[in-house]
Formats: sequence, C-alpha cells, structure tokens
Amino acid sequence: MLIKIALSLLALALTVLLSADWLLEQGIAWLPDELTRLGILLLLAGFALILTGGLAVLGNSVWVSFKDYFAQPQRMMRKILFVAERQHYLQQLLPFKAAYITYFSDQQRKKLLAADNKKHIKLLYKATRRHLQTRKTQLPPALYRQWCQDSRRYYHLQDAPALLSLQQTLDAWEQP
Repeated sequence: MLIKIALSLLALALTVLLSADWLLEQGIAWLPDELTRLGILLLLAGFALILTGGLAVLGNSVWVSFKDYFAQPQRMMRKILFVAERQHYLQQLLPFKAAYITYFSDQQRKKLLAADNKKHIKLLYKATRRHLQTRKTQLPPALYRQWCQDSRRYYHLQDAPALLSLQQTLDAWEQP
C-alpha cells in the first residue's frame, strides 16, 4: 500500500513538472515556477515516503530478528550447538593428546632407562676395578695394566657387555 502511494506521488510529480514545462513554453511566467516547486515537493514527498517505508520495514525485520535471537528456544539451540561443537573439538583433540602423552612418557622412560644403565655400568666398573685391585698381585703387570685400560675404555664407551665379559675373564683367571 505504501509503495502504491509513493508511486502515485512520483507519477503526480512527473505530471506536474511536465505541465509546468508546457506552461513555460506557452509563455506564462508565474504559474510554471509554482508548479515546479509543487512538483519538486511531490517528488521529495514520494522519495521520503519510500525511504520511510524502507526504514520501517528494515527496522521491523531487525526488531523481529533481535527478538528471535534472544528468544528462549534460540538461546537453548545455540547452547546445544556450542556444547556439541566443543565435544567434537575435544574428540578430535583426543588422539593428539594421547600421542603427546605417549611420546613424552616414552621419552621420560628412555631418559630414566639411560640414567639407570649409566648407574649400573658405573657400579659394574667399580666392581671390576675392585676385583682387579684384589688380584693385582696375582696378575702379570702388563696384563693388569691392559685390563685396567680396557675397563676404563669400556666405562667411557658405556659398553656394559664388554665390562661383563672382562669381569667373567677375571673370574675365569682365578679358577686355574
């Protein structure tokens, strides 16, 4: 309805302006000026009516959208969607967290194992050195020096099997 009124005003303004132009051609001086003013006012009124109607429709749609946005069902739906999205995010994050925990626990286990191995190699080295010290008088000096150098070298290389084999060799030397 509003659009029909605005279009009627615009058509009337066009008619008034055309009639003012025709009267100007006829040579009447004061009437075309008044008709031109009237036509311009009718044009402005038509455009203002269209603009006002558009703003009213826009305001109404904004108001309805605003009411819908803050309505109880919409708020609950947004809350449900937020929780569902958060749960989906956490489910996607779970394998990465598990891999993260597995990796760092494995690194910690390796670190502890290396420290434990180092500690045991040191204890084995000290036991081998004590064993060599107790058998120093029974061993030839060249062999004693060689085994001391070997035990020191195996300790620096962190070679536990070689230290064990040296210990077994020392045990075998006692038996004959």
